[in-house]
Amino acid sequence: MGLLRLLGFGRGGGDDSGARGAAAAQDDAPPEIDTVIGTVDARPGEWLKGEVVFRGGGTGLKVDRYDLRVMAKALTTYGATREMEVARLEPAGWEDSAEVAPGAEHRIRFSGRLPWECPVTELGGRSMGIDLSVVTTIRVAETDVVKDIDFLHVAAPPLHEAVMDAFFAEGYSRVEARLTDEGAPHVEQRSSWLQNYYLEDPGRGADDFAEIEVTLVNSQVGALVFVRRADRDRIGWQQKPPALSFPVAHHEVGEVGLDARVREALADLPGLDRLGRR
Repeated sequence: MGLLRLLGFGRGGGDDSGARGAAAAQDDAPPEIDTVIGTVDARPGEWLKGEVVFRGGGTGLKVDRYDLRVMAKALTTYGATREMEVARLEPAGWEDSAEVAPGAEHRIRFSGRLPWECPVTELGGRSMGIDLSVVTTIRVAETDVVKDIDFLHVAAPPLHEAVMDAFFAEGYSRVEARLTDEGAPHVEQRSSWLQNYYLEDPGRGADDFAEIEVTLVNSQVGALVFVRRADRDRIGWQQKPPALSFPVAHHEVGEVGLDARVREALADLPGLDRLGRR
């Protein structure tokens, strides 16, 4: 839950040392905008709901326009950080402006479906280090634009958990994740970003894939899982070591064991990796 105080709309100035009474303090309160995310444990493909609360404060508030977007920060192939739009959230009834009297409050509900390729911020209850936010942009007096930023937590779907559990069973442990501004070649994607997980197995040697990179391209039917030797210094897909891939359907989770697919990929990876180094 975020809270944005529009300081420019209060009376401002003066001594607020206690000489004023409670009523005077209320009259001097600036307008506020509070974006409240109501969905707990949001997941890719599911609806995100909440509300925007407008409080008039002591002066009242007139919002000419506002919009809400889910935004993510991703690394470009040049190592810079780029902000990317993940989804747009729509107010109930398409009410995109508001006028609130002094001392009054007005609430507008909003909702929107997160795409299946939405970045994941948590896996197994642990943070992945992915920067994902709901950004509320408010235009007041036609020219003044203010942004309210609320961090958004998106839990990994069961498919992601099952795939990672299969790698953990082979001795790997989770290190971190990174969002990159690119797509996987020859793969149908609606988004232009990829989430890469870095896993390591301290019991393996450097030439035995002690650290790997796992990328999941999610969709409404399942995911395409890529695995390759990790090279953190390379960001672009074409500059990284070659990757093997295998599919997993959502309906297979809990019904079909994924250990065999992961073991087969790890067994085939050394040969492909040697070809990539020639």
